[in-house]
Amino acid sequence: MYLSHPNGRDFCITCQKDFTGLAREEVLAAVTDARQVHQFGPGTLLFNSLTPFDKVSENLRRTGSVFVRHVCPATGHFHLHDRDSLIGLLASQTLPSIDLRLSFSIQTRVFGHGSTRAFDVNRALSNRLERSGALLNVREPEQVVSVMVDGSEIWFGVSWASQNLSDWTGGEHRFQRAGDQITRAEFKLLEALAHFDISMAGCCRVLELGSAPGGWTRVLLNSGLRVVGVDPSEMDSRVRSNRNLVHLRMRAEECFPHLSGRFGALLSDMRVEPGRAAELVCKLSTLLAPGAPLIVTLKLRVRDARLVTQRALRVIDTRFDVIGARQLFHNRHEVTVVAIRR
Repeated sequence: MYLSHPNGRDFCITCQKDFTGLAREEVLAAVTDARQVHQFGPGTLLFNSLTPFDKVSENLRRTGSVFVRHVCPATGHFHLHDRDSLIGLLASQTLPSIDLRLSFSIQTRVFGHGSTRAFDVNRALSNRLERSGALLNVREPEQVVSVMVDGSEIWFGVSWASQNLSDWTGGEHRFQRAGDQITRAEFKLLEALAHFDISMAGCCRVLELGSAPGGWTRVLLNSGLRVVGVDPSEMDSRVRSNRNLVHLRMRAEECFPHLSGRFGALLSDMRVEPGRAAELVCKLSTLLAPGAPLIVTLKLRVRDARLVTQRALRVIDTRFDVIGARQLFHNRHEVTVVAIRR
């Protein structure tokens, strides 16, 4: 059984499994006394540190963490001998840390094999805390009770939702599949808009690079926006006939002479080298109104992901103010960058 340091403060991070090494490096750079003590599963690691959790979260933000998708405290830990006592133990341990004036949510993850189900823990613990006067709000909680179950070992902690880097359990932002969905890439755009709190409402006219087959385009058109899509491949029939879409069937490098007027946003999901993607969006930045948002995905290889991401961000920073870069749940071998045109 793992026993934490008696004066330590454990915390759990989540990342894409292929980028675990890079996420671990980010943690060790941000929290210099941290040491990994357990791995719950692929991309989910437990660290021990003497650094308070609020400082851990602050340091991960300050150092520009890209590959750590979610972090939560795991400051409580016990070995469960009787599963019937699980909810009572968690309630008694977490309730003193909850501000009853503010909303909460339970976020449970269960690893390995066993009879415990995350849904059952969430429901039972929520009911117990509500009976004590706590206010449940699953979608927009102000406080989060994080629970990790690994066999008979239980870890838990309470934090402000804003400290966890993502409001969703393990940073896994889920969306319901629309009946007319074209590709799963649509979820990447929806997650980026939600995570970075970007509104496209006032953008009116959007330039989209790498638009085919039309997943992002469908999301934009359904929001009432006009789209100029640039891609040498054909667009899906579900968007091709939309009168608010202009499709330039060519490579992004060739489109500049064919564009005119101002655009309210620039989006790119091109399958090109990150440095090239950064150069192209900077070249096209002259067509953007000041304050226009940029959303671009950088396609990565694990072996040089950090280096090429940093280089691309430096290029983007010459024309834009970078809001953030993060490997989101719906990103695979890529990172989403959001910035604002100066």
